Amino acid sequence: MYKGLEITVIYNDPTMIEPAININDASITEVKGEIEFIVNSLESGGFNVKVLPVFNARKFINDLLNLKTDLIYNFCEMVELDSQEEVFAAGLYELLKIPYTGAPPMTLGLCLDKSKTKIILSHHKIPTAKFELFTESFNGYKKLELNFPLIVKPVREDASAGINEKSVVYDIKELSERVEHILKQFKQPALVEEFIDGREINVAILGNNPPVVLPISEIDFSQLPPNLPKIVSYEAKWIPDTEYYKKTIPVCPAPLEPELEAKVKEIALSCYKIMGCRDYARVDMRIDKDGNPYVLEVNPNPDLSRNAGFMRSASVYGLTPAETIIKIAELALERTYADKKINK
Repeated sequence: MYKGLEITVIYNDPTMIEPAININDASITEVKGEIEFIVNSLESGGFNVKVLPVFNARKFINDLLNLKTDLIYNFCEMVELDSQEEVFAAGLYELLKIPYTGAPPMTLGLCLDKSKTKIILSHHKIPTAKFELFTESFNGYKKLELNFPLIVKPVREDASAGINEKSVVYDIKELSERVEHILKQFKQPALVEEFIDGREINVAILGNNPPVVLPISEIDFSQLPPNLPKIVSYEAKWIPDTEYYKKTIPVCPAPLEPELEAKVKEIALSCYKIMGCRDYARVDMRIDKDGNPYVLEVNPNPDLSRNAGFMRSASVYGLTPAETIIKIAELALERTYADKKINK
């Protein structure tokens, strides 16, 4: 039905920023490497495809004003190296009434702020770890109403930025040092949560009416040495020559008891709907030693790289990476044009 339509793949390309800057963040630089695969996948589905790299705000706005396309495939996670700009990009699509894949601006903004996500989910009785938000240095006088060990993260980052082996803290001194590090390094508040010591799972969801939970993936921490906390750090995702990367092994489908699996799926679908996700998303959880799941975060527009967790779950479900890319485009087109005439 949708073959022959034009899709514009929009993605951030910081290598085109002028004057040139040195970028060592693999979570940013590796996006460009997947674009050719995305384009080829969409073309194999019968779409006409063009690309629009984003690196300058004013040029981006001008390009959008002149853009004629049936759908934007939205891979824009930032404009000028600020992850909060992802929200504004989707906002521009909305203002210009250009259809696009994935989550709307409100969802992207709320999910980027982990503390707001936790407040909203808690209101809806979704289990999530107890937390506090530190907007300034911990001076030892603030009463801490959390139980150690704790984990400390930037409140508004994704791709595990700011998470490493020092993120899990066991006393006031370590907490104070880590909060100070986050405040200075990331220039944003530090989210401090009770650390759920146990299993970690990723729940990929695809679709709208109804959304479907794909096979659940688990991160196997059993090979990690005892000195490393069992977490998915930045190294585990992006730095191949590290113990975290080599010894955090994804397993899909996750070996969950049927009752626990059903509970996890129910929670994930509730999160998807509560936070306003569309087309595709991923919900990350920890499971404590008593088998209780806790939501870590909700990821709208998760990574669609061929080796990413979402693609792993889609593959076990029966979709190739190319089919997954096409399916997401079709889902966006269906909700956009279901009751409208398409002018080809």
